[in-house]
Amino acid sequence: MTNKLYRRIATILPVCFLLLTISAGCDKTPDGTTSTLTTLGSDASDSTASSMPEFVAQPGRMEDIYEAQLIPLLNKTFMIDGTTITAEEYNYHLIYSFQLMSTYAQYGYYPATATQSLDLSATCDMTPDGKGTWGEFMVSQVIDEIRQFYILCSLAKDNDISISEETSKQIEEDVAQISAYAESTGMSTEAYIRQLWGENMTVDQLKNLLKRLYLADMYSGDYIENYQFAEGELALPTVRHILYSAPINGIQEADATEEEIEAARVKAEETLERIAAYEDMVLIGDEHLRNGIALESAEYTVSKGQMVPEFEQWCFDPEREIGDKDIVRTDYGFHVIFFVGTKDADDAQKKAISQGALLEMVEELAKQDRFKMTEISQ
Repeated sequence: MTNKLYRRIATILPVCFLLLTISAGCDKTPDGTTSTLTTLGSDASDSTASSMPEFVAQPGRMEDIYEAQLIPLLNKTFMIDGTTITAEEYNYHLIYSFQLMSTYAQYGYYPATATQSLDLSATCDMTPDGKGTWGEFMVSQVIDEIRQFYILCSLAKDNDISISEETSKQIEEDVAQISAYAESTGMSTEAYIRQLWGENMTVDQLKNLLKRLYLADMYSGDYIENYQFAEGELALPTVRHILYSAPINGIQEADATEEEIEAARVKAEETLERIAAYEDMVLIGDEHLRNGIALESAEYTVSKGQMVPEFEQWCFDPEREIGDKDIVRTDYGFHVIFFVGTKDADDAQKKAISQGALLEMVEELAKQDRFKMTEISQ
């Protein structure tokens, strides 16, 4: 039910991916895979992905280690705010994105190839016209991600935030770890990182890339820690809902049929008619959940950015009153929804609110001409 954003402003994730890439056994088989996201909260020892490259012992080309479907999307160069985004830096972000989205593909969220990687040629309805490919969608997301990093770094500079001595030491340790792994494969550090991210990648370029990632994360952390909440911002809507599943737009591997959509709509309408009070939501919802009629019967205190837009818009309607009820249609199906009231945000919700405010600010800055990403012809 929560907003299915696979990419956040949690800028440290690409650093985790880099270290995971150089420390994990690399295999193109689909066995034993988990998302790089799991490195933040679980044992990273099993966190290899099916699309991870199989490195060759001798210096080689990216074509030798990455899947053929990925190669045409690599090696793009851009300009932003007077700075050149090299092909190697772009490759780093693109490859990270491919690994992460391939993990989602393994679990059925995105279309997968026979080797359980993201199928870049499959039609993606999240492209502007709904007819583009997943490859096109991924590239657009990577461009947005790089823009976000550079905006955050610019904000860090404007606020006199710079890389600390401790972080500089961490970057040196990161590179040393890469060098140690390269040596274990019989390659120099330079040969190894060129094979990973492009023929012109250097150790200095890699260090500068890491500095930008860490700096963006430092600014994000500082903003979130010192965020000043507006009046009323901590009073969050609490709602209870019953979801009658009718997935569309790729929420599940197969969209609901017209008959399934109509059946879910009718069931939601029937349930809404029976709801007179909060207790009805609990009893009917839990009964339908036990009987397999409803997919979910649950109560949420909602932060902005947590839920899909239609659900969230209903919750945050300023005219909303206790006892309001309605049916909200989302890509997940039909939600019979009941407004319980408001609750004060807890610490985790306060963090989510400040993260949402940061994201909104970055998205607004991204509209400025100075942060336009212009591709440079090769």
